[in-house]
Amino acid sequence: MSRVLFAGRVLAGRRLIDPVEAYFLPETDTLYPINSKAGCSSVKLALVRRYAPETQLRFPEIHVQDPAELTGGKVERHFFLTRDAYRDFCRGRRIVLVTRDPYARIFSAYEGYRRGINRYYRHYARLRQWFGFDRELTFEEFVQYCCRLPARYADRHFRPQSFYLPAGVKEASRDWQTTDITEFGNLAGSARPTVLNASGSALPPRLHEYLRDHGGFQARYAEDLTWYGER
Repeated sequence: MSRVLFAGRVLAGRRLIDPVEAYFLPETDTLYPINSKAGCSSVKLALVRRYAPETQLRFPEIHVQDPAELTGGKVERHFFLTRDAYRDFCRGRRIVLVTRDPYARIFSAYEGYRRGINRYYRHYARLRQWFGFDRELTFEEFVQYCCRLPARYADRHFRPQSFYLPAGVKEASRDWQTTDITEFGNLAGSARPTVLNASGSALPPRLHEYLRDHGGFQARYAEDLTWYGER
């Protein structure tokens, strides 16, 4: 069964609109935050296959299946409703975050929205209308929405990746690291991850230049960009 953790009483304004999801391996005391649009489906499958190598799941079923049922409890799924709950669980543990180039990630997030592959704010359906995701947006409009929403209100598909590694989490953890999906298999103790839910569309050069010149995007994803030598 998946676990939803609170940090004591959930106070108004502190609860995350979209909870932080993470897979936890008790055997290694390692937490893997699920970073959407960075190969998250492949990450989940690789972690499950570490203990259940014959598992055959595709997208979107991989996001519905409880990994504990497939692995005899060796892979747990957790949801954190507040940043405090997430930080507290990270205390003394190892954190591994799979990341993606921020330019490619935001375009993948837009493609998922445009093609209806990813349903934003699925936990709070009315927020899709409130935040403007219930209508057809251009890429430029989509970027504007993503950049102006505070991180705690952001959907997981465009939330800054650095959200999962704030200073408090880094300090609380035993150690932490970032990696990309191509190197993730070695860390997970599995073979090269099976690619699931690949967008199949590369970021057009015109839009890449647009993002490089977009002050809001550069500010919003500033730390993410430093991980890729962009600032």
